[in-house]
Amino acid sequence: MDPTELGFTEAIIYRAGQIAPPGEYARVDRPGVVVTLTKIERLPPSFDGTVALYTRIVRVAGPITR
Repeated sequence: MDPTELGFTEAIIYRAGQIAPPGEYARVDRPGVVVTLTKIERLPPSFDGTVALYTRIVRVAGPITR
């Protein structure tokens, strides 16, 4: 699946099996699936025969004020 088919035109998209830095990654093709990497390692496969696509989640610490 092409990430642009899912509306991702500017985000970095990782495929299962790619090596990624530590952090949280959300499956773009399966809402609600989040993977946490604690060290540099490969992103996991989908185990359902499809290619899993991930994008990194960036969390903002503290309140946002204007």
